Amino acid sequence: MTDNTFNFFDVINGTNNLNVDRSNEFEYDEEIYAIYSKYSFGVNKWKFQAGLRMEHTNSEGKLSTQDAAQNQVVSRTYTDFFPSAGISYQANRINSFALSYSRRIQRPNYKILNPFEFQLDELSFSRGNPFLQPQYTDNFKLSHTYKYTLTTSLSYSYISDFFAQVTEAVGENRNFLSTRNVADQEVYNLSISYPFKVTDWWRAYANVYGSYSKYTATNPAFISIDQETFGFYAQNTFSLPKDIKLEVSGWYSSPSIWGGTYETRSLGSLNIAVQKSWGNWTGKITLNDALYTIPWQGMTQFGNLQIDGRGGSDSRNINFYVRYAFGNSDVKKARKRDGSLEDEKERIGN
Repeated sequence: MTDNTFNFFDVINGTNNLNVDRSNEFEYDEEIYAIYSKYSFGVNKWKFQAGLRMEHTNSEGKLSTQDAAQNQVVSRTYTDFFPSAGISYQANRINSFALSYSRRIQRPNYKILNPFEFQLDELSFSRGNPFLQPQYTDNFKLSHTYKYTLTTSLSYSYISDFFAQVTEAVGENRNFLSTRNVADQEVYNLSISYPFKVTDWWRAYANVYGSYSKYTATNPAFISIDQETFGFYAQNTFSLPKDIKLEVSGWYSSPSIWGGTYETRSLGSLNIAVQKSWGNWTGKITLNDALYTIPWQGMTQFGNLQIDGRGGSDSRNINFYVRYAFGNSDVKKARKRDGSLEDEKERIGN
């Protein structure tokens, strides 16, 4: 259960005065009951596993404001089944194959369920969507591994009720940011990854992929779009004399679809790092986004509103740190364990 109180105050002559038109309280109560079963077995070079998870959800969102006309209560009850299955085959010592399927659910963050409207600037407002439906993903993946290093995978994903943040025009001088179920999405992806040793002092890792994304509109204001994308990631680590390591890495993505709505231009990044170790000390200096190619540009349209957007951050920067290791280096570090609450923590948002 979450209980969020948003109070907006106007400061007049040094006194805080509650603005009841821009204040609200939103209570959201959600109960999820789940049961899961799994079975696996092997026959010679074959291994099989299958599982089924059932979830029953009860939820209620309640908005309370000073204006009774804006009060809303949204209740929902639904039951879902999430099967999973996998088959692997060890053909010989150097070749193995795997085929898997899974179905998952992604529920929206609590913040974007709050239907209250609040002003961002003179022209822009934001409001949540208590009627937002969760999105469901069916994943199929076929992979081949050669000599436990070279991995090739072909996957297909189908997402129903895909939700994305959109901007809607209201009249001639207002627009609202909200999250809507806008489309059904299909993604085809081919990926090849390979870690290898060039020499005793040069190790490398490379990953290349090609994908095709298609969004079929389920909301009349959303325009169906599709896009082919090519990308790669590469990392080179050089072991130099006097315990110095040099790392050069980078990635690139051709034009793609971001957030389900923006058709973006190509972008990428080049990163360089130098590390020196002596005794228990380690020093490292990194240059991130050396060519300043991470900032993005893209276009989107929802209804009659078309946006040409661009954004970025201080992605080109230099970092330096020094580390000293205390105690016995043979003591194993505590493992980080993610419990079932991790997904719910992510839904809280910022």
